Parts: sequence; C-alpha cells; structure tokens
Amino acid sequence: MREREKERVLVLAPYTDEGEFGCGGSIARFLDEGHEVYCAAFSA
Repeated sequence: MREREKERVLVLAPYTDEGEFGCGGSIARFLDEGHEVYCAAFSA
C-alpha cells in the first residue's frame, strides 16, 4: 500500500475556538499523519 501524499488542510471557524471544538479529532489525526493544518477564525 502506498503512503498518502502530505496535504494542506484549512480549518474555517466562526469563532477562535470553534475549529478545535468542532473538528479537534480530525485536526489531531491530520497532524499525526504529517499534514499541514491551518486555522482561520472569523471573529474579532
């Protein structure tokens, strides 16, 4: 089985902590697999 290519992942969240609460498990998995994860929050 071939290793997956490393990818960039963008997490979009309405508030600063929503990305972690909404998909923290997925973020952790992507990081464990070596992907680059970026978070953008749309809150002041």
